[in-house]
Amino acid sequence: TAAPLHGAYGAAKAGLMSLVRTAAVELGPRGVRVNAVAPGVVWTPRVAGLLGDEGRARNAANAPLGRVAEPADIAAALLFLAAPLSSYITGQTLVVDGGTGVKFPYPTIGDAK
Repeated sequence: TAAPLHGAYGAAKAGLMSLVRTAAVELGPRGVRVNAVAPGVVWTPRVAGLLGDEGRARNAANAPLGRVAEPADIAAALLFLAAPLSSYITGQTLVVDGGTGVKFPYPTIGDAK
């Protein structure tokens, strides 16, 4: 998603997604699949130090799955893409963010308590 003062970061991410698609087209005839994983917030020691317990709770509350990703969640996505189960998937960026990227960012009538 877009964020203020992160234009270069966003452009780099978009460039990587395009590179994945292009490499998949170029390398597919050789039997090479090219995919990427785009994680959301992952609870690592660095993130824990930056956000603390309050930040974890805030991010978990924002995620439709109700929690913040652990490194194992990202590893599982990578294992899937490396496994025979994904043998016909190429040129894709798999977003692993607990649904935060597809959630409407503002409160709606259904959110009223």
